[in-house]
Amino acid sequence: MTDLEICKRIAEIEGYRVSTDVRPSCGSAYANIYPDNCYGNYNPLTDKALCFDLMVKHELEMFKVGSNWNCAWTDSNLTTSNKNPQRAICLAIIEAHKG
Repeated sequence: MTDLEICKRIAEIEGYRVSTDVRPSCGSAYANIYPDNCYGNYNPLTDKALCFDLMVKHELEMFKVGSNWNCAWTDSNLTTSNKNPQRAICLAIIEAHKG
């Protein structure tokens, strides 16, 4: 998945409306994330605080194996792995919400 696809999917999982007509060049999803119905950039791959909040909300555990960060659900066997910890977290959330 591209960074933009990951950001869009996480925003959708979190219940935000993602714009289909705006394609920012920064790779962020452009999502309705503000209470006044305004859109803004949504990128848990670069926003470490947002990514940490997602990790806590979705009850994920992180551990490092070699050069990769592994992300696992506390109550299942689902594990994702990536050199980038934010990407591992986002991919775990996306994997858990497939189907």
